[in-house]
Amino acid sequence: GKTVKLDSQGYTLNRDAPNRADRKAVFDAFWKTHGDFRGSFGATYSAQVKGDIFTAKARKYPTALAYALSANDIPEAVYRTLVKEANAGLPQLHRYFEFRRKMLKLPDLFYYDIYPPLVQLDRRFTLDQMRTTTLAAVAPLGKDYVDRLGKATAAKWMDPYPRPGKRPGAYMNPGAYDVHPYLLLNLDDKYDAMSTYAHEWGHALHSLLANSAQPYDKSDYPIFLAEIASTLNEILLVEHMLKQAKTKEEKLFYLGQKMESIRATFFRQTMFGEFELNAHDRAEAGEGLSGEKFTEIYYDLLKRYHGPKVGMEPAYGNEWAFIPHFYNSFYVYQYATCISAASFFAHAILTGGAKERDNYLSVLKAGGSDYPVDILKRAGLDMTTPAPYQAVVASLKDTLDQAEKLIG
Repeated sequence: GKTVKLDSQGYTLNRDAPNRADRKAVFDAFWKTHGDFRGSFGATYSAQVKGDIFTAKARKYPTALAYALSANDIPEAVYRTLVKEANAGLPQLHRYFEFRRKMLKLPDLFYYDIYPPLVQLDRRFTLDQMRTTTLAAVAPLGKDYVDRLGKATAAKWMDPYPRPGKRPGAYMNPGAYDVHPYLLLNLDDKYDAMSTYAHEWGHALHSLLANSAQPYDKSDYPIFLAEIASTLNEILLVEHMLKQAKTKEEKLFYLGQKMESIRATFFRQTMFGEFELNAHDRAEAGEGLSGEKFTEIYYDLLKRYHGPKVGMEPAYGNEWAFIPHFYNSFYVYQYATCISAASFFAHAILTGGAKERDNYLSVLKAGGSDYPVDILKRAGLDMTTPAPYQAVVASLKDTLDQAEKLIG
C-alpha cells in the first residue's frame, strides 16, 4: 500500500517483500527499466570487453581471460573447471529451488521468489553474544587462533553500529603492517549481522596471522585467498548454531542459511563468471555485441542455472546491466572459488584433526609469499581439479538431505 523508489538500495530492500505480488511488481519494474537503457549499457560494457581484448593482445596474451589471471599466475583450468563443475552440480541447485517452493507454500516458483527467507527466526543477538558465539564456533581452529581472536575482539579495533553519515556495508581494513586491522561494520541484532561479524573477523585474523609469519613485502594476500578465511568462519558459525539449535524451525533456519550461501556465492557468482567468459569469447571470435545480445546471453544463463521449474520473464535478462563487478573483468569467479576452498577446508577440519587444521592455518600464515594456487596446493587443495567445486555441491546435497528429512 505504499510507494517505494526502486533505486539500487530500494530494490535490495524490497526484493524479498513478504507479499508475492509486491515482489513481482519490484522485479518487473526494476528490470524493465534497465531494459529501457539496454542500448547505453550495452555500448558501455561492449567497450569494457573490447578494452580487455586490446590490452591482452597488446601484451601478447592468447585471451583476455589469460591476461586477467596472469597477475596471480592462476591457470585458466581453475576458471574453466569451476564453470564446468558448477554446471554439473545444477541438479542440486534445482532441487533446492523445489525445496524453497515447498517451504514458501507456493504453487510454483518464479525468479522473484528466490530472496524471501525460508523460515523466520525471531532470535536476537547482542554484540557480546556475537563475540562469545563466534569464539566458540571457531574453536576447531585451535587455541592460538581463538586466543588471538579473543584479544582482537576485546580491543577497540571495531566500529560496530550504523549511524547518520557513516559509510554502509562491512569492511576490514588491514591497517599498517606493524599495527593491527580495523573493522567498520553496520550491525543490527539479527543472525545475518553475527555472520557478518564472524566473516570480517576472519579477514582480520588472516591479516594478523600473515603479518606475524611474513615480512612486510610478503604479508599482503590476494583476493583469491582472502575470502577463504572469512567464508570458513561463516561455515564454522552456522555449523555451531546447528548443533545448538533446539527446535525444528531453528534447524531449518540455519540449514536455509547454508543453502542460500551456496546458491548466492557459488552458483550465482559462477553464473556471472560464465557470462563474462561467454561475452569475451564471442568478442574474441569477432562477433558483434550489443545490449540486446548481452540480455540474450544472460537470459539463457538464468534459465539454465535456475532450471525449467523456475519461472523467468524475458525482462529479467536485463539484470546483467545491474552488476558493477563486470567492469572489473574476471573478478567475481573468486567468490565461488573461495567458498569452494572454504567448504573443502571446513569439512577437513570438522572431520579431521590437528593435521587438517594446521594445513588450513598454513594458508593464512603464508600471506602473499607465493602464488595463491601454489599456497593452496601445499595445503592439500588443487584448485585446477574438480575436487573443491564438487565439495561445495556435496555440501548443498547434504544440507538438502537434512532439511528434507526435517520436514518429512
